[in-house]
Amino acid sequence: TADMIDKEVKLVLILAQFLGKTQAKKSSISLRHSNAQKGFFLSAAKEKITKNSS
Repeated sequence: TADMIDKEVKLVLILAQFLGKTQAKKSSISLRHSNAQKGFFLSAAKEKITKNSS
C-alpha cells in the first residue's frame, strides 16, 4: 500500500541522515587528526631550523 511505502521512505531517509552524520563525524575526526599531525611536523621543523641557525 501507499502508506507502507511512505513509512519505508521515511525510514530510509532517517537511516541516510544517521549514516551521513556518522560519516561527517568520522571525517571531521580524521581531519582534526591530520591537522594535529601537520602542526607537530611544522613545530618539529621549526625547532630544527632554529637549532641549525643558532
